[in-house]
Amino acid sequence: MAHIVFRPPEEDPVVPGMVLSLLVGSANESENDTLVINVKISATTPDGEQVPPRLLQRNITVTQETKEDTDRLEAQIRENQELRRELRRCKFKLADATYDRQELRQVKELLRAHEMGLHQAQFHDHMLQQGAKGGRAAAQALQATVADHFGNRLGRFEVIVRVMVDFERLAQALGGDDVETRLRDFAYGFTETPAMFKFVGLRQTVDMASTRLHEMADWHLQNCNCRHVILGLKGTDANIGYLHKLIMTGHDVNHVSILPTRQLLEAATGVFGIVDWTGDYFRNYSSGTDGAGNN
Repeated sequence: MAHIVFRPPEEDPVVPGMVLSLLVGSANESENDTLVINVKISATTPDGEQVPPRLLQRNITVTQETKEDTDRLEAQIRENQELRRELRRCKFKLADATYDRQELRQVKELLRAHEMGLHQAQFHDHMLQQGAKGGRAAAQALQATVADHFGNRLGRFEVIVRVMVDFERLAQALGGDDVETRLRDFAYGFTETPAMFKFVGLRQTVDMASTRLHEMADWHLQNCNCRHVILGLKGTDANIGYLHKLIMTGHDVNHVSILPTRQLLEAATGVFGIVDWTGDYFRNYSSGTDGAGNN
């Protein structure tokens, strides 16, 4: 957009109907780069209003749109339009990404449908002695076994494992050099592979520890996304009483399974599911090596 300002000749008053010539470029009109603009003075504005004579004597501004200016303006308009389209595409992508994250969270909650609590289950010595390597092997094998055992009945699910343990007391019961270090290394390896596997350290009295175990199991059973809980409990009076409470609150084989011991089998048979994995991963409780009290 070129703004051209010129002053009319002072010796001749500007009156309506006068034609003024303006040379743009070379002073010689024969030059190809010279533009001649003829301006006719009008006594009215484009809106039809009368122009006072004194205004006609002032500077006259002529705006001439050259082809180059027009092309440049059109290019800028096209660029702005493309930038706006790109902005809209980015907004759509951002909205889609936000929706995808929300959907993934919902899917994750749906997949978190199988929660398993292993309380005071004791892994075989050969796994414990391998430290972190044994822990990783036990976690992978346990997750695969849970999937094989419950996959046909529950469909897709996520396995969540909580192992309650007092490392110091268990190490004292097992004996040997660096036992507690190997146990902690085993726990590290066990929790390293599947994200939802965790060891929970206990430093409490027997009664308080049992209460904590029962509260954790209750929390999982009350979770609307939880479809099944596996309990590995010793056959103490407190644990047998807890199983009776689960029966009274309507939990059955569809909700709860147990790792069998003789005392728990008497309370659970015919009501809860029985998952006999003690020979594959855990010592049988009758071996007498528990080291974690009577939990």
